[in-house]
Amino acid sequence: MQSRIIKERLINNLKQHHIRLKPQDINRIKLADNFISAFQTIAKQHGSKVKDKSTCVSCVQDVLEETKKLTNILCFTENVESICMWSHYSYHHEGYCISYNFTEDKIANPIYPVVYTSKRPVIGGNQIDNSKNWIIPQLTCKAKQWEYEHEWRLILLVPDKIILHDSSKRVSVNFNGFVDGIYLGAKISQEHEREIVEKYTARQIPVYKMKMCDSEYKLIPEQIQIDE
Repeated sequence: MQSRIIKERLINNLKQHHIRLKPQDINRIKLADNFISAFQTIAKQHGSKVKDKSTCVSCVQDVLEETKKLTNILCFTENVESICMWSHYSYHHEGYCISYNFTEDKIANPIYPVVYTSKRPVIGGNQIDNSKNWIIPQLTCKAKQWEYEHEWRLILLVPDKIILHDSSKRVSVNFNGFVDGIYLGAKISQEHEREIVEKYTARQIPVYKMKMCDSEYKLIPEQIQIDE
């Protein structure tokens, strides 16, 4: 879909510059694998009427932004013991963490590891096709300063089958079958701890509570045992 939209915009741009396109010119853009190159060739045949490079970049950027609006990202981490992650994402250790087991590969959408790099990813015009593969590098790269997060991302492009829409039109995903553990923050309230323990132990899902280590700067998960 994305490549078709870009091709149509490039053709319309040529027409807006009062360029009379022949059927073979239109087909050349529509059928080309590298349609950016085809557009540039046709534009150059008409001299300086079209700023072909800036037009191509603008079209690609527009489609990229439109695709991002249809994209939902779920973020996960490998490390449940990270002090920084608990501080940043669990209201200073007062929240909780849900552990999922995706090793059985039953999930419909692939989960991508985030690449930490000093350079932004670059998209070439010939990389944009009808799949979502071309946008994955744009959505799975972060600056190296975030490397401590050990992040993985689930990319959901509407209308991915896994997406469920509730009455408020928010995107929700049912991962109940993948939950294999609950980790409570070291500073969680007694009320929230009691509520979560009751809910998940009833489902035979183990619940852990993070404890501050006395001798080192680290967190240790300890399983909460429930008396029968």
